[in-house]
Amino acid sequence: MSKTVSRHELILPLIDDKFILFNGLYGAIDVVDARTADIIRDAQQGDGAPTELDEDVRERLIRRGHLVERQTEADDLKILSRLKLHCFDRRTVMLVITPSYNCNFRCTYCYQRYRLRRGQEWLERIMSLEQIDAVFDQMREYREQGRQLLSCTIHGGEPFLARNIKTIRRICEHCRELDLPISVFTNGYELDAYFDLIKEFNIDSLLITLDGVGAKHDRRRPVAGGGSSYERIVKNVTAALERGINIRLRTNVDRQNIDELGELLNDFKARGFIDHPNCDYYFKSVMPDTAAEPALELNDIDVFEKLRELGYSEREAINHESAYSVCGQDILHDLSPDRYLMLRAKNCGAAGNMAAVDASGKVFACWAVRSFDVLSIGKLDVERGRFNFNFDLVKWRTRRVQNIEECRECPYVMQCGGGCAAQAFNRNGSIMKPFCDTFKEIFNWLLPYACREAWAKDQTVEMSKSWREPLSKFDEEERRTLLKTTDPKQTLDIWSKAGDLSKMPVTLQEAWVD
Repeated sequence: MSKTVSRHELILPLIDDKFILFNGLYGAIDVVDARTADIIRDAQQGDGAPTELDEDVRERLIRRGHLVERQTEADDLKILSRLKLHCFDRRTVMLVITPSYNCNFRCTYCYQRYRLRRGQEWLERIMSLEQIDAVFDQMREYREQGRQLLSCTIHGGEPFLARNIKTIRRICEHCRELDLPISVFTNGYELDAYFDLIKEFNIDSLLITLDGVGAKHDRRRPVAGGGSSYERIVKNVTAALERGINIRLRTNVDRQNIDELGELLNDFKARGFIDHPNCDYYFKSVMPDTAAEPALELNDIDVFEKLRELGYSEREAINHESAYSVCGQDILHDLSPDRYLMLRAKNCGAAGNMAAVDASGKVFACWAVRSFDVLSIGKLDVERGRFNFNFDLVKWRTRRVQNIEECRECPYVMQCGGGCAAQAFNRNGSIMKPFCDTFKEIFNWLLPYACREAWAKDQTVEMSKSWREPLSKFDEEERRTLLKTTDPKQTLDIWSKAGDLSKMPVTLQEAWVD
């Protein structure tokens, strides 16, 4: 059968007369000359079959997956997605616990603000000790089934209200018994009530939001009932760092505070946060569906450009802007001719292994949709100590790029994983739609940036390994098996033919070792 240009092909400039061919399905990054790039571009705009390629170039592009047979390419998408699904996602669990939706703040852009309509009595409900015990009974059952418990995130509302400490302690006791890492999202206002508990249970990290200095923070994140919060929070952050507690500072950015970031960074530096070994910080644009008003909206590119304007180098701005650092984490840190890029058939744990349990006993696949009971995937059975899932679990767990029509032929198919499901629901009323946001623009800038760095060190034309090469080693029977089996052992036994495991992403290595 004839080979045509992959549907998942990008052509991006590298340097001078050199171009990057990037295949979003196979993770193949290849440097070609301008003539080859023009031939591929013309084929994309025509019937897909390139002509006039030098034979050695044609063979290389076939081997790397830039030129493919259409049916083979479609099947490879399914095989690669199923590899991650059955060998990692279904063997792991990420637990999120919301002990209460109550909060002592009334942030202007809170995505849970719809919960306020239920009244204070409902908000003040706290997860009972029996509920917590039942959640961890389910976790122990998962472990007995051979699933790996990855982490426990304590979320809110505001989990670190002083009145919640008995509840938080019970969660931490279970996590310690299971050797489960703990992280907490907190506004930091009553953090001092938890210093001893944090150290006792070795809580891994705290995420605290600061949106400006003093009153500029207070107007965006006011205390319920009125009052300032900034000075008390930074006092608690300082005291926490003195105790060796790990803090990650987040700033949510929109047009109301983007021009105040320089002042905030100066304050962070003056307080010793910037250079403290236990402190990190980053910036994230406020998502449009949670913005206080449409006129305040901006995007992550705006935030990145603001950091550059403030004197940050490109690499520094990447490291401290959320969307850039997430998009570039693989490309910037693992780009090598001897490594495969991590492929993402899903955007996050919501489509794979997350269970978010709230104080009412509802279970969600994603913590960002807890404002919508209709999106619950199940209920906690306290008496039996288990989750009872409904049919919506299947919708979430099958939200993968091969099942999203708009994603199947997208060049970014296994890089963005279809984008955020919660945002897709907010925008389109369905989680089975993509949410692209600014991913394409950010990726199109980041990939050449990383490749130029690599090219300056070593002018290697094959900048990454291609997943097409191990896939080409399977015979037809093995491919049919990989397209049907749900058995991780059977999947990995076949993939053992694929080559050197040490060159593959760490999650696959771990699955193989298990």
